[in-house]
Amino acid sequence: MSSFLLFLPLISYGQGEVGAWTGLQADVPITKKWKTGIEFQARFDQDLTRLNTVFLSPYLNYELTNFVETEYSYRFTMDPGKTEFSQRHTLDLTFGNLIDFFSEDSRFSLDTRLRGTYEYFPQDQNETELRLKGVLKYNLKGTKIEPYLSSELFYRFQDQIIYTANEVTTRGAINKWRLRAGLSIPLRKRHELRTFYLFQDRIGSDKIDHIFGLKYA
Repeated sequence: MSSFLLFLPLISYGQGEVGAWTGLQADVPITKKWKTGIEFQARFDQDLTRLNTVFLSPYLNYELTNFVETEYSYRFTMDPGKTEFSQRHTLDLTFGNLIDFFSEDSRFSLDTRLRGTYEYFPQDQNETELRLKGVLKYNLKGTKIEPYLSSELFYRFQDQIIYTANEVTTRGAINKWRLRAGLSIPLRKRHELRTFYLFQDRIGSDKIDHIFGLKYA
C-alpha cells in the first residue's frame, strides 16, 4: 500500500523576508522491513516572488530492528534562476521509541537521528555536514493527537577556509541549530494534519529564521 504526503507551504520569516516550501512525497513499502519513495519540493523566497530551488529526492529505507532503521536518499537540486544544479547524498541512522526501554506504558516517545550529508555543486565545490536531531512526542490521552518538540544541531566540516603561505586548510564547526514545536492531528484513516513552528539560528550570522509549517499527509 502506498501513501502520499502533500506538503503545504511552510511560511518563513527571516529579516522581514517571506518564503514558502511546497512538495509531494510518495512512500511505497516493498517488504515488511524495506520501503522506498520519492519526494519533490519547490522552495520560494524573496517574499514568494522567486523560485529559489527545486529538488527531486528518491530514497530507500530499511528497518534493522523495532528500534533502529537506516535510510539512504539522493537529492538532485536545481536553481532555476541560475540554471545550476547540485547533488546530495544522505545517510540516516534513526533510533526510535527509546522510552520503551524504560516504560512501555508511557505516553511519551523519544527518537534520535544521526544524519550525514555530502553535497557537491558546480565548479567542484562540496559541502559535508553531520546533523544530530532529537524528537520528543506525547500522545494525548484518548486520542491519536501528538504534540512534539525537536532540536537539531548542524556540524559543517568545511565551515572555515584558512589560507597560509604553504597550504589551504579547512576547519569544521557547529554552524546552525533548529528548535521545532509541532502538532500531529490524525483526521481519518490515511490522513493526517501536521503543523509546527521552527526557530533556526545560523551561528555567526545575524540571520534568524522563524518558520511556520503546515503539512497534510
